[in-house]
Amino acid sequence: MMLRGKSIRKKVMDFIELVKSFKFVHGLITYPDGRSRLMDIDGITQKLGFFIIIESKTFYLDEIELKDAPYCLYQALYSILPSREIYIVGTDSNERRDPNDTIWYTTFESIRKNWETANGHVRIHRDQMEPMTRRDFNFYANRQLDLHGDPFYDAKDDALK
Repeated sequence: MMLRGKSIRKKVMDFIELVKSFKFVHGLITYPDGRSRLMDIDGITQKLGFFIIIESKTFYLDEIELKDAPYCLYQALYSILPSREIYIVGTDSNERRDPNDTIWYTTFESIRKNWETANGHVRIHRDQMEPMTRRDFNFYANRQLDLHGDPFYDAKDDALK
């Protein structure tokens, strides 16, 4: 694509390269037995300093587990960032990507108040989470970005419409 004499290259998601990147990074800091000491963050977005951070897990026996390292990281981010929301999202399968598929979510604040640990994991049961379609969650999260990230946004305008 050309724009005023400059070439703009669109980069398409290359899943093979994504896997290679994951393997590369997770081999940088390892335990003596070769296992990675690193973790990943599943999703971050921001608008004018308001951050939404998402940790996504697949249910096993109607529970998801949040390991100690991400829990500690999210606790630190929750304490440090003045304008943020951290969502823990559960799914039955990572292949459920249709807008009408149901996900379950909770906020970090709610698990922080009632967390239980067992062997370095925080366990969250499905019935401690709210069900929502992916479409509705997308709308909800974008709305949070608008409400909290735009100093000129007035929610009363939407209410009056």
